[in-house]
Amino acid sequence: EPRGEEPSSLPRRVCIEDFREINGKLMNAQRRPRSDLENKFPHWCFEQIPDSDESWTEEELESREACSDRGYSGLLWIM
Repeated sequence: EPRGEEPSSLPRRVCIEDFREINGKLMNAQRRPRSDLENKFPHWCFEQIPDSDESWTEEELESREACSDRGYSGLLWIM
């Protein structure tokens, strides 16, 4: 947090599902449940992500193309 400012006076940061690391196969590629994230990071807004990680799969790692398409989709959401 910036020095001298109370966390409640700052705008909340927004978590967007499209802006995450590569999905799949690896356990560290699985996102925590939204409730865990909300408890750990109370000054972030997690309303834009599903309650559980619906895109993670243990069968295969997400392709680079799919990962870049997801990132592009996130940029379009900002615009």
